[in-house]
Amino acid sequence: MGLLLSELGGYICGFAHAPAGTKRISNLLRSKKWTSTIIDDFLFSQTRKRLESLVKQGKRPLMLWDDSRLEKAESWFLEGLCSVESAKAKRLTRIKKGYYSPPSKRICVPGYHWTSTLLSALGESVSVCQMSWWTTRGKYKEYGRNIIFRMLEKLQKQVGKGILHVLDRGYANEWTIEWFTN
Repeated sequence: MGLLLSELGGYICGFAHAPAGTKRISNLLRSKKWTSTIIDDFLFSQTRKRLESLVKQGKRPLMLWDDSRLEKAESWFLEGLCSVESAKAKRLTRIKKGYYSPPSKRICVPGYHWTSTLLSALGESVSVCQMSWWTTRGKYKEYGRNIIFRMLEKLQKQVGKGILHVLDRGYANEWTIEWFTN
Protein backbone atom coordinates (compact mmCIF):
# COMPACT_ATOMS: atom_id res chain seq x y z
CA MET A 1 0.00 0.00 0.00
CA GLY A 2 2.88 2.35 0.80
CA LEU A 3 4.43 1.79 -2.62
CA LEU A 4 1.16 2.59 -4.35
CA LEU A 5 0.74 5.76 -2.28
CA SER A 6 4.27 6.94 -3.17
CA GLU A 7 3.67 6.16 -6.82
CA LEU A 8 0.47 8.24 -6.77
CA GLY A 9 2.39 11.01 -4.99
CA GLY A 10 4.87 10.99 -7.87
CA TYR A 11 2.07 11.51 -10.39
CA ILE A 12 0.68 14.47 -8.44
CA CYS A 13 3.89 16.45 -7.86
CA GLY A 14 6.28 14.87 -10.34
CA PHE A 15 8.57 11.98 -9.50
CA ALA A 16 11.32 14.28 -8.21
CA HIS A 17 8.86 15.48 -5.52
CA ALA A 18 7.04 12.19 -4.85
CA PRO A 19 7.31 12.49 -1.02
CA ALA A 20 5.46 15.82 -1.12
CA GLY A 21 2.71 14.33 -3.28
CA THR A 22 2.49 11.31 -0.98
CA LYS A 23 2.06 13.62 2.02
CA ARG A 24 -0.73 15.49 0.21
CA ILE A 25 -2.58 12.25 -0.52
CA SER A 26 -2.06 11.08 3.07
CA ASN A 27 -3.47 14.35 4.42
CA LEU A 28 -6.44 14.07 2.07
CA LEU A 29 -7.22 10.51 3.14
CA ARG A 30 -7.14 11.49 6.83
CA SER A 31 -9.18 14.68 6.37
CA LYS A 32 -12.68 14.80 7.85
CA LYS A 33 -13.71 17.36 5.21
CA TRP A 34 -14.29 14.85 2.41
CA THR A 35 -16.33 11.70 1.89
CA SER A 36 -16.60 8.99 -0.71
CA THR A 37 -19.46 10.90 -2.38
CA ILE A 38 -16.87 13.30 -3.85
CA ILE A 39 -15.23 10.38 -5.65
CA ASP A 40 -18.62 8.98 -6.70
CA ASP A 41 -19.66 12.35 -8.13
CA PHE A 42 -16.36 12.66 -10.01
CA LEU A 43 -16.73 9.17 -11.51
CA PHE A 44 -20.31 9.94 -12.60
CA SER A 45 -19.34 13.24 -14.22
CA GLN A 46 -16.58 11.42 -16.14
CA THR A 47 -19.08 8.71 -17.11
CA ARG A 48 -21.58 11.26 -18.46
CA LYS A 49 -18.86 12.95 -20.56
CA ARG A 50 -17.63 9.65 -21.93
CA LEU A 51 -21.19 8.49 -22.62
CA GLU A 52 -21.87 11.62 -24.68
CA SER A 53 -18.62 11.05 -26.57
CA LEU A 54 -19.50 7.42 -27.35
CA VAL A 55 -22.96 8.38 -28.59
CA LYS A 56 -21.48 11.12 -30.83
CA GLN A 57 -19.11 8.52 -32.32
CA GLY A 58 -22.13 6.31 -33.04
CA LYS A 59 -21.03 3.55 -30.65
CA ARG A 60 -23.39 1.59 -28.41
CA PRO A 61 -22.45 2.20 -24.75
CA LEU A 62 -22.06 -0.92 -22.61
CA MET A 63 -22.41 -0.89 -18.83
CA LEU A 64 -20.49 -3.88 -17.48
CA TRP A 65 -21.54 -5.15 -14.04
CA ASP A 66 -19.04 -7.13 -12.02
CA ASP A 67 -18.47 -8.20 -8.47
CA SER A 68 -15.68 -9.90 -6.61
CA ARG A 69 -14.04 -9.96 -3.22
CA LEU A 70 -10.85 -8.78 -1.60
CA GLU A 71 -9.26 -11.40 0.63
CA LYS A 72 -7.40 -10.19 3.72
CA ALA A 73 -6.36 -13.63 4.98
CA GLU A 74 -3.63 -12.36 7.33
CA SER A 75 -5.73 -9.80 9.21
CA TRP A 76 -8.77 -9.99 11.48
CA PHE A 77 -8.47 -6.53 12.97
CA LEU A 78 -9.51 -4.25 10.10
CA GLU A 79 -12.93 -2.67 10.53
CA GLY A 80 -15.75 -4.18 8.49
CA LEU A 81 -14.15 -7.49 7.49
CA CYS A 82 -16.57 -10.32 6.72
CA SER A 83 -16.31 -13.91 5.58
CA VAL A 84 -15.55 -14.29 1.86
CA GLU A 85 -14.90 -17.45 -0.13
CA SER A 86 -11.18 -17.76 -0.87
CA ALA A 87 -10.47 -18.06 -4.59
CA LYS A 88 -6.81 -18.74 -3.82
CA ALA A 89 -7.63 -21.64 -1.46
CA LYS A 90 -10.09 -23.05 -4.00
CA ARG A 91 -7.38 -22.97 -6.67
CA LEU A 92 -4.74 -24.51 -4.39
CA THR A 93 -6.96 -27.38 -3.23
CA ARG A 94 -7.90 -28.77 -6.64
CA ILE A 95 -7.23 -32.48 -6.91
CA LYS A 96 -3.67 -33.09 -8.02
CA LYS A 97 -2.02 -36.34 -8.99
CA GLY A 98 -1.20 -38.27 -5.83
CA TYR A 99 -3.63 -36.32 -3.58
CA TYR A 100 -7.10 -37.78 -3.13
CA SER A 101 -8.90 -35.95 -0.36
CA PRO A 102 -9.09 -32.17 -0.80
CA PRO A 103 -11.26 -30.16 1.64
CA SER A 104 -14.93 -30.95 1.11
CA LYS A 105 -16.36 -27.59 2.19
CA ARG A 106 -15.65 -24.13 0.88
CA ILE A 107 -12.78 -22.26 2.54
CA CYS A 108 -13.55 -18.76 3.82
CA VAL A 109 -11.17 -16.01 4.93
CA PRO A 110 -11.68 -12.44 6.19
CA GLY A 111 -12.28 -9.86 3.47
CA TYR A 112 -14.64 -7.44 1.72
CA HIS A 113 -17.13 -7.81 -1.11
CA TRP A 114 -16.86 -5.51 -4.11
CA THR A 115 -19.41 -4.49 -6.76
CA SER A 116 -18.78 -2.16 -9.70
CA THR A 117 -20.11 -0.86 -12.98
CA LEU A 118 -17.76 -0.07 -15.85
CA LEU A 119 -18.53 1.91 -19.02
CA SER A 120 -17.24 0.72 -22.37
CA ALA A 121 -18.19 0.11 -25.99
CA LEU A 122 -17.03 -2.35 -28.62
CA GLY A 123 -13.39 -1.63 -29.42
CA GLU A 124 -13.08 0.88 -26.56
CA SER A 125 -11.28 0.78 -23.23
CA VAL A 126 -13.13 0.42 -19.94
CA SER A 127 -13.65 3.22 -17.39
CA VAL A 128 -15.03 3.00 -13.87
CA CYS A 129 -18.54 4.35 -13.36
CA GLN A 130 -19.37 3.12 -9.85
CA MET A 131 -17.55 1.05 -7.28
CA SER A 132 -18.73 -0.11 -3.89
CA TRP A 133 -16.95 -2.11 -1.18
CA TRP A 134 -19.25 -3.76 1.34
CA THR A 135 -19.36 -6.22 4.22
CA THR A 136 -21.90 -8.69 5.58
CA ARG A 137 -20.89 -8.21 9.23
CA GLY A 138 -20.65 -5.58 11.91
CA LYS A 139 -21.55 -1.92 12.02
CA TYR A 140 -21.47 -1.47 8.22
CA LYS A 141 -23.39 -4.67 7.39
CA GLU A 142 -24.98 -4.57 3.95
CA TYR A 143 -26.76 -6.93 1.59
CA GLY A 144 -25.49 -7.36 -1.97
CA ARG A 145 -28.99 -6.94 -3.41
CA ASN A 146 -29.33 -3.53 -1.77
CA ILE A 147 -25.98 -2.38 -3.18
CA ILE A 148 -26.89 -3.51 -6.70
CA PHE A 149 -30.34 -1.91 -6.49
CA ARG A 150 -28.91 1.45 -5.31
CA MET A 151 -26.27 1.38 -8.06
CA LEU A 152 -28.90 0.66 -10.72
CA GLU A 153 -31.21 3.34 -9.34
CA LYS A 154 -28.41 5.93 -9.42
CA LEU A 155 -27.53 4.93 -12.99
CA GLN A 156 -31.13 5.29 -14.14
CA LYS A 157 -31.48 8.73 -12.51
CA GLN A 158 -28.15 10.24 -13.55
CA VAL A 159 -27.25 8.54 -16.82
CA GLY A 160 -30.62 7.54 -18.22
CA LYS A 161 -31.48 5.08 -20.94
CA GLY A 162 -29.69 3.99 -24.08
CA ILE A 163 -27.11 1.81 -22.37
CA LEU A 164 -26.84 -1.94 -22.83
CA HIS A 165 -26.22 -3.58 -19.44
CA VAL A 166 -23.92 -6.62 -19.49
CA LEU A 167 -24.08 -8.77 -16.36
CA ASP A 168 -21.91 -11.67 -15.27
CA ARG A 169 -23.49 -14.94 -14.20
CA GLY A 170 -23.65 -13.93 -10.53
CA TYR A 171 -26.54 -11.63 -11.44
CA ALA A 172 -28.61 -14.37 -13.08
CA ASN A 173 -31.74 -14.42 -10.92
CA GLU A 174 -35.34 -13.29 -10.94
CA TRP A 175 -35.03 -10.07 -8.94
CA THR A 176 -32.19 -8.73 -11.11
CA ILE A 177 -34.18 -9.28 -14.29
CA GLU A 178 -37.20 -7.64 -12.70
CA TRP A 179 -35.20 -4.55 -11.68
CA PHE A 180 -33.59 -4.17 -15.09
CA THR A 181 -36.90 -4.46 -16.97
CA ASN A 182 -38.78 -1.89 -14.84
